[in-house]
Amino acid sequence: MWLSHHWPDQHVRCIHRGQLVVCRRCAVLYPTAVATAVIASIAAWPALDGSGSVVALVISAVLVLPTVIEWVGEHNRGWGYEPRRQAVLSVPCGIACGLMLTLLWRDMADPTPWAFGGVVGLLCGLSALWGLRSKFGDPHWEKRFEAAEQQRLSALRELALGPTSRDELPGE
Repeated sequence: MWLSHHWPDQHVRCIHRGQLVVCRRCAVLYPTAVATAVIASIAAWPALDGSGSVVALVISAVLVLPTVIEWVGEHNRGWGYEPRRQAVLSVPCGIACGLMLTLLWRDMADPTPWAFGGVVGLLCGLSALWGLRSKFGDPHWEKRFEAAEQQRLSALRELALGPTSRDELPGE
């Protein structure tokens, strides 16, 4: 778990290179954020100066919105995990984070990047907690699990024994 904050059962969300496991979202987001911050700092973009930080905030909010929607959908709406979608949506999120990082580099006391990070973190954190609550609070999860398990066992029996009737199966 060195470069990945995912446990082994979630390593499908990671890039694997030999023994190295890196979170796919982080592998795209962080380099994009740093590259954006470096370019924005070198370019001296006017929207990042003084009162222009409001412009950077609006641009960043628009850029991060698809990632937040994807996060909420995945944690609360049952959207399946899609590696390509996650990687593609991490690019605009990385740009947004890079713009906020540039503001921090210029003035650590600027409340704009702190507020941005706080709001995005709060939205995603609450969404993740709500998703956990929903999963653990579901009184019917065990019935659905058992039904799905029976379907899997039936499919395995048919695969192993060929199509037979239930009367012909030994031990039942």
